[in-house]
Amino acid sequence: MGLLAVVGAGACSGADDDAGVAIPPGTGDAATGETGPDFVPTPDDGEAGEAGEVGGDDAEIASPTTEFDLSAEPSTPAIQPIPETGVPGIDSSDAFCRAWSEFAGSFQALGLVSAIGDPDAALRLEVIAASTVTAAVHALEANLPAELEAERVALVADLAGPFFGRALLAEVDLMGAGLEPPVLRDVWLAALSEAGVDNPELQVVVPDTIDGAALDAAVASFTDAQVGIVEDPALVTDATIPLTEAYLADSCPDGGILSGNDVISN
Repeated sequence: MGLLAVVGAGACSGADDDAGVAIPPGTGDAATGETGPDFVPTPDDGEAGEAGEVGGDDAEIASPTTEFDLSAEPSTPAIQPIPETGVPGIDSSDAFCRAWSEFAGSFQALGLVSAIGDPDAALRLEVIAASTVTAAVHALEANLPAELEAERVALVADLAGPFFGRALLAEVDLMGAGLEPPVLRDVWLAALSEAGVDNPELQVVVPDTIDGAALDAAVASFTDAQVGIVEDPALVTDATIPLTEAYLADSCPDGGILSGNDVISN
């Protein structure tokens, strides 16, 4: 993968869309890196952080439990051209592929802004993207192909869980400020689709129909409680999903590039 494929994951036994009340993680001794979280991090013993405490089934999604390694090449090649602009697969008719592109694309784009763009802007964008991230993780679980069932926990809980946990916390801040998180979903997806995942100056224009003061309040609350993506040790996870890697490369429009495996198709 490129500079910042920052994806963590989580699985739950059901696709419950109700986020539990979350307690923001501490911002004490956070791990830092010059280029941001890597898609294949290897945490030091005893130094892994927490993604925050969440309730209900969402707590399972936000808790990494197994090893994750995306360094190996997929076993099957991509069978379709990969778009050079935007986020491949974000408008796919395949619900699983679309959810993957929304989740992984959001993670990469936000991680890049956090690493080499404006950290404050990255936190604001993360709040705006929160509903897209949580919905995408639920959709990944709900639409998991049968052949990937053995990797349900590794993909949904261990890979996406830590970042899913941060998104839940952002949603709590939005609701506390009087905004329903889904109102920002179309705004984020439109900006992400246009900018792609490699623009450190990614910007989102929030329409006047959304209360700007309430959004600012939610962003302030989130920023006060959270470290940036590149500083959050909870995003350092290990997991193993070779079946999913192969499926993404073979069956999804991104051809595996959003998981850190660039596949050249003929």
